[in-house]
Amino acid sequence: MSFSWKLVSTKLQRLVDEDANKPREEQHLDEGQRASLRWMAKRLPKNGVVLADEVGTGKTRIACAVVHAVMEAGGRAAVVVPHGLMHQWIAESRKLRANNPAPKELTTITEFLRDVSSNEDSWKDFSPRPDEPEWWLISHGFRAPLVRSNSYVWRAALPAFVQLHLTSRANRQDGRTWIGKLQREIEIKKEQTARWGWNGMARIAKDVAPRVHLRQNLLNRIKALPQLNVSSRNHDKFLAPFVNDGRGRQLTEELLGLWLGEFDLIVIDEAHKSRGEADVGETALGEASGTVLARLVDVLLKQPESGRRLCLTATPMELNLN
Repeated sequence: MSFSWKLVSTKLQRLVDEDANKPREEQHLDEGQRASLRWMAKRLPKNGVVLADEVGTGKTRIACAVVHAVMEAGGRAAVVVPHGLMHQWIAESRKLRANNPAPKELTTITEFLRDVSSNEDSWKDFSPRPDEPEWWLISHGFRAPLVRSNSYVWRAALPAFVQLHLTSRANRQDGRTWIGKLQREIEIKKEQTARWGWNGMARIAKDVAPRVHLRQNLLNRIKALPQLNVSSRNHDKFLAPFVNDGRGRQLTEELLGLWLGEFDLIVIDEAHKSRGEADVGETALGEASGTVLARLVDVLLKQPESGRRLCLTATPMELNLN
């Protein structure tokens, strides 16, 4: 199925009509919500939408309907929500389309890797599939792993692991080089389930490396980082670019964005919290600054040119949009 917003509009109209034709006790949308969705079905093929209304008026249910229409049209959606509201989104989604796929969830990269990296089947089930319809619930606080001078090396290892996967087989098998030693270390730790952080980052790198292959600017920036020498006892030099907002951290965020893939729709719940700026400079990621949420939706999450955003808010300031 070739994704298009015209098809999303058709799917959304059908969802609304199906609900309206059910007996009243089986309907999940009220007349106001159906009217809002019909209005949105006409506008989403042209632009994104801000949905501003009071708390408790059904904004989440309306947004879930749009998400389901996107997936049924063959698209991908990311819903960015406060961590404590994830269960509410899942419940509202099930009410509308009980048989549709449940969302995949991301709170922190640490929690995700701890839960799924030790099991091959779990990884296949819960890791991103950028070429397939799916939707993700992503916490407002999701970001690259925080790195300090004394952090575990795996928290900064993603660019090095990607470089390893893009290196020739002969170099990876040469135990005299840093890349050969890194390959051997990955193979050793692969059998150690307690090394979930290390193994998880290695899995992400394996998934994302093919998407980096033709991005020469990105490759050059990865190669410019200090080498990860696993035989060294002091990793201060290697970790330094990843501390605070260093270039290593920016690269990690860009690689995580490639791993997640492009989202045709990004829904931002409590969108007023994303007012902090995340400026993009000359590099592929830029000198980003601002709130964690602004950085997540403006820098880390990727969209195609045809991508749309649906912003939800109950803040009075948004109720007086010009």
